[in-house]
Amino acid sequence: MELEQQLQKLIDEAPQGDNTAQLVRVIGPLLLNIAQNFRHKQYYIVQTLDKRWQTSIWANQDGAERTILYAYCTLQDATDSIPMPKDPWLMALPVPVVQIIFQLLGMEPVESVIFWEEAGPKLGAELKRSDLQLWVQNHLLQLSGPPADLA
Repeated sequence: MELEQQLQKLIDEAPQGDNTAQLVRVIGPLLLNIAQNFRHKQYYIVQTLDKRWQTSIWANQDGAERTILYAYCTLQDATDSIPMPKDPWLMALPVPVVQIIFQLLGMEPVESVIFWEEAGPKLGAELKRSDLQLWVQNHLLQLSGPPADLA
């Protein structure tokens, strides 16, 4: 599915009664711009049967921990990431890249998504939630224009 179609699907499937669809329309160009930086139009996310995305805790050498979501470019890589013995409650499903980026905005405590760009997984690209939130804020500020009281 093309990126513009992914964006339209997000708008069409937004919950009724809130302003999610309007938000997606407003930040849509930013989401598309970010999505174009990744090699694939969809990635496989390991999730539970009730479609909760599985995250991982990554600890660095200092002992600081980060919560990360992995997005795999192949079904095989995603399936291989499920711990042995294979958990029957986990599966890997394709998710459009625009949806992954949008979902990251509200996925506390997830700090980053690692998009595995090559099978293996060998080459990854990180998208930090804090960076994404800052870009959205800046995008919204640009749309609002200069303050009215600016003389």
